Amino acid sequence: MNFDFVIGHAKFASTSQNNMERCGLKMANTKSIWTDVN
Repeated sequence: MNFDFVIGHAKFASTSQNNMERCGLKMANTKSIWTDVN
């Protein structure tokens, strides 16, 4: 199979992220989730 676009989701520095990078995927974007600590 030949794909031009793939979307994946994994926690930063997780085993899942490592596995995706091992398969040749590279991080192109990050998403931050902010919470109020008060």
